[in-house]
Amino acid sequence: MKKFIFMLSVMALPLVFSSCDSEEIEKITGNVSLTVDGKTIEIPAATFTIFNDRVMVVASNGSHSVAMYVDATSAGEYTLGICKSILDVGSAISGITKITTGSGNYLLYAPSSDVEQNAKIILIGSVNFTSFSSSRIEGNFAGTAFNYDEMMNLKSDLTALLSLVSGAGTSISGTFSANKIPGV
Repeated sequence: MKKFIFMLSVMALPLVFSSCDSEEIEKITGNVSLTVDGKTIEIPAATFTIFNDRVMVVASNGSHSVAMYVDATSAGEYTLGICKSILDVGSAISGITKITTGSGNYLLYAPSSDVEQNAKIILIGSVNFTSFSSSRIEGNFAGTAFNYDEMMNLKSDLTALLSLVSGAGTSISGTFSANKIPGV
């Protein structure tokens, strides 16, 4: 009986939201709208948590996923990857170690169909938190992303890094709003 009631409530959920406009729904669920090499992708649900002054935003629509990790405690602009501009890559090589160990600021995008071969991580870019509270964050991001596997193998090899960034990266930009994960 409990399973039946649960299934009935899950099936009724779209009916509840159908009477709301998209802005009302977005305030409840959050969202990520991103453009990857000119293709727009909408992810209609995003959540975040803060742990040790590190913001973690996650969003997925079943076909595409985004995860962003940023050392942030307030609204403002923060670097994604190792630097904000390709002109600063040479002096920012030490940031590679932070990215490859998961302690730096980064945004990871992955099409769910082939995560291992098509995941991209922003190496050069920034995120701007335009609104930052304990229950909701909003902002925008932009950067140049590269293949996740290639990035993880760089370590702190400046020649390999310069070779990678001189090639064609993937342009990723977008906006986000995310609500805090309850109880976390």
